[in-house]
Amino acid sequence: MKEKQVIKFLNYNFNQKQESMNLTLKNVKHFEAGSEETPNFVADLYDNGTHVAEVSNDGRGGSNYVHPVNGGKYESVRKYDNLDVECDIFGMVYDYGAVTKYQSNCLVMKKGDELHTCKFNISIAKLKSSPNNKTWLENEIKDYQKKGFTIINRNL
Repeated sequence: MKEKQVIKFLNYNFNQKQESMNLTLKNVKHFEAGSEETPNFVADLYDNGTHVAEVSNDGRGGSNYVHPVNGGKYESVRKYDNLDVECDIFGMVYDYGAVTKYQSNCLVMKKGDELHTCKFNISIAKLKSSPNNKTWLENEIKDYQKKGFTIINRNL
């Protein structure tokens, strides 16, 4: 059912948690064709589940633009402005794009700073629709988690 090889395709140095921050990106629109030096994207930034800012980058090598939401002031989002010294947000954009691209028939997972995939011969949706295959998929996920991988698919 699955290919035996685990493929490493991205390696970025970043950490999604900064002190008390638990950052998540939602509604990511990554414009790969417009990405030159940095990713060209627009996304909603959440910290500990709260929508705090819209973050974007024009893809030309500069810093991210961070705009507060709900009429907030810039001072309330200043701490997110320099996160990409360690590529936090850039890494999340790349991860989001990789999950979107590969999750239909792959497990997309992280171990440390590395992103990996494990490709299946049939789609994850079909695996989930059959009780036997669903159990098999759940066991595969548990096996990878025991090996230290974090599964980042959004379709499980």
